Amino acid sequence: MYKLNKFTHFIIDGDNTILFNLQTEAFIVLNKELSEFVSAYKDNIGALENQHIELFQQMQEKEFVIPAEKNEVASMITKWKELDNDSSNFSMIINPTLGCNLRCWYCYEKHDNKNIMKATVINSIYRLIEKKVNLPKMKSLNISFFGGEPLLGFENVVLPILSFASEKCKRKRLELNTNFTTNGVLLTDTIVTSLEQVGLTSPATFQISLDGNKTYHDRSRIGVNHEPTYDIIVSNIIEAAKRHHMVFVRLNYTAENAETFVDVLDDFCKLPLETKKFIHFNFQQIWQDQSNDIHERIDYLKELFRNEHFVVESDKIYHRHCCYADKENNVVINSDGNIFKCTARDFLPHNKEGYLSEEGEIIFNETFERRMAVKYSNTACLNCKVLPICNGGCSQIKLESIQHDKCYCKMNEQEKDDLIIKCLKERILQQSNSE
Repeated sequence: MYKLNKFTHFIIDGDNTILFNLQTEAFIVLNKELSEFVSAYKDNIGALENQHIELFQQMQEKEFVIPAEKNEVASMITKWKELDNDSSNFSMIINPTLGCNLRCWYCYEKHDNKNIMKATVINSIYRLIEKKVNLPKMKSLNISFFGGEPLLGFENVVLPILSFASEKCKRKRLELNTNFTTNGVLLTDTIVTSLEQVGLTSPATFQISLDGNKTYHDRSRIGVNHEPTYDIIVSNIIEAAKRHHMVFVRLNYTAENAETFVDVLDDFCKLPLETKKFIHFNFQQIWQDQSNDIHERIDYLKELFRNEHFVVESDKIYHRHCCYADKENNVVINSDGNIFKCTARDFLPHNKEGYLSEEGEIIFNETFERRMAVKYSNTACLNCKVLPICNGGCSQIKLESIQHDKCYCKMNEQEKDDLIIKCLKERILQQSNSE
């Protein structure tokens, strides 16, 4: 006995119908005759096997057709939980300092440039690393650096931790990778060279933001003494990419600066293809800007960047929002030793979800337990047509929500249908770009 996967959607496209499986992101284009054929057997899909074996097998292969007894929601959440609780990898995001060398207008953090991680916390991190690399199922360790500006603590915090981790991982033959969320101003040749020599499994990667062209960026991302930063950041991005370090450039747009990213493209488009493949762009609307009438313009800009052979990252709304904060084996260690899960909230005591003991043990509190419990408990999400790509967003949203039995995203049925079509278009675009 068989049934249609509940996440199978029939989308009319002229004379054709596109079958789109939101769970697997697979799609099949049917002509009018085949579309009518499938529709006729929609409520008794097993009978299609005797009428059109080739089509039935294709639908079965792409999981449009599944065994009648299979619970597609339960099986999907089981897979998600396995990924969330994967014990073969441990990831930590470390804040060497909450201080920063820039004063961006939209930043939510209160910077204290005197607050650098103390030796006692660093020693606790060493002990944590030792405990993790000795676990029998451990295969990889990922250490990311956030802040504040993490490179302010490169010599005293970052380099010692990575050097210690490298030695321990080599002994256990484990992978060690690192990533930096940095403004890029301090990403000097000396720092890049140090990272190349520390013994990582793969080259360090960086996420760096630009706030428009030189004029807009230098008005937004200014130094402590109001010095301009655009030219040095662009130069550092290019130099890192030339040395085969992947750089994810976040383009922070508003209604005011969106048009200026054409100039940003001009500053990168003359690079050789070998360098371009190490620079990925991601357009992100600054959260304080609520403009809804610029999305078509941003789509046009994305296409301009793609035409110049740059990778433009897809919007997260088209895929399951699997946030690092949702994963049990991923923690944020603040400069004071407190444990957090989300980097998009202030690192204040009332937001912490535990602390790192002197012995290198992570001691979680009740907030962490509530976060883990709320991830898959919303009945509205479990019965929703866009569950595979939404699930209500990240656990931080759910943790802060007052109502846990309604749509966290406040979408109506039409908005959900629109989201499904956007996801399909993105999937078609990805396939055409890979061919």
